[in-house]
Amino acid sequence: MEFGMKVFANDYEVLSIGGLDVENHADGVVIFGETHITKDLAGKQKAQALYEFSQSLVAWFANQDENELASLRQNADEAENLAENSAQNPAQENNAVQTVKNPFA
Repeated sequence: MEFGMKVFANDYEVLSIGGLDVENHADGVVIFGETHITKDLAGKQKAQALYEFSQSLVAWFANQDENELASLRQNADEAENLAENSAQNPAQENNAVQTVKNPFA
């Protein structure tokens, strides 16, 4: 099994390791599912793929400026808070969503 995913490079790559899926996104990586690593060649291949993915992920972070990473997290938190506030108070967003009486009732 050869590792070829460039983390955070796109929104379409998926690495599957048994039943474990790693989805690549430009703003993050999503890991879900499960896999059984057995004491045989198949288990060794899965372990190697996990190892190579982990190395790639850690290497990406090692090459980033920590202040820039903190700024990215702050921007993501602000965007998440804005989305939550819009969902809780839809009328405050330029009256984009309104409740109207059903004309067919």
